[in-house]
Amino acid sequence: MRRRTFVAGVGWSLVALKFGLLAGCGNGRDTILDIAPDADGARKALEEYLAGLEGVESAGPDCLIQAGSKEPVGDLLQRLRESGQKDLQQALEAAIVSDFTVGRVVELEGWQLSVTECLVAAAAARIRGLESPLAKIDRDVELGEIVPIEDWGPRETRENQVFNPQPGDRAALWIRADGPVPDGVKVVIGGEVQETGVDDGLITCILDSDLTEQLISAPALHRVFLLHEDAGKIQPVGQLQVREAAPPATLEDGSQSTVFCEVERWGPARAPAGSAFNEQPDGNAAFWVRIGCAPSTARLVLDGTPLPTHVGTGMVTARVPHYEDLDQGSRKLVIEDTDTGERVLVGEFSSQ
Repeated sequence: MRRRTFVAGVGWSLVALKFGLLAGCGNGRDTILDIAPDADGARKALEEYLAGLEGVESAGPDCLIQAGSKEPVGDLLQRLRESGQKDLQQALEAAIVSDFTVGRVVELEGWQLSVTECLVAAAAARIRGLESPLAKIDRDVELGEIVPIEDWGPRETRENQVFNPQPGDRAALWIRADGPVPDGVKVVIGGEVQETGVDDGLITCILDSDLTEQLISAPALHRVFLLHEDAGKIQPVGQLQVREAAPPATLEDGSQSTVFCEVERWGPARAPAGSAFNEQPDGNAAFWVRIGCAPSTARLVLDGTPLPTHVGTGMVTARVPHYEDLDQGSRKLVIEDTDTGERVLVGEFSSQ
């Protein structure tokens, strides 16, 4: 699908930045839109343009709900015809500006979109045949807040890497609510309602192995929602990003690892001697290593000393209880697998 340039209005830039509706931007005009809204070929031109928009997988299905339109392409075209502008490009710009001027807006994940922007996303989603996240929910619900959300995760993983792994090759999600959670709240991901538990404001769900495999089978963005059917509401939580599989790491002997992916970033790489670098709530120093994949049996080793290590999705962290004894000099930080014995050099840590 080729990249296109859309309008440069303030409202649309929010959509582009937050929801990724545009794959590119620029100052040129797209000639597809250089046609009068009431011309015979206007609908065909608009449909061709909408079919070329990228990123509608995120906001499009939500806007199909928000717009409440059975025929979003026709409704969008009618809105553009009412603008009185000479071509579709100017009509889109004018309609978005007008919406924000008079307060015709909708909210997605706390961001405000003009009604026209939402219709664009909805129409593009309809043309692409994107399924609404509510397609498998047999009840009328509306977008709205069910409970304030403090945090949630995991927010990303790698292709074919189970996120927050549970027994039986099952993945899991957690959502920390900032307030009371009403009874009956469910997590929705992949368009499917999940069995959900709530304990002291922590909402959790464990996905079955088939859905887990489906979600991580290829790079993609998967929308996460909270659903409260009794209240007739569904609340966007965020997007789980499945990134491309990371390449294997190179071991110290030059061969490729069978369990580790390449180290992407790590830190801190230097700190004053004897200081609690990257200080933790318990006063300990700590390292973090962003890595595409690592087994649960991995641990960080600093200059031959194993460190208390936690392996998460895409991230390995370790406390350094003996940080006060680290005098000036450089030390190798290595990640090793206690099962296979494979070792990958993370980098050199310098105490100054």
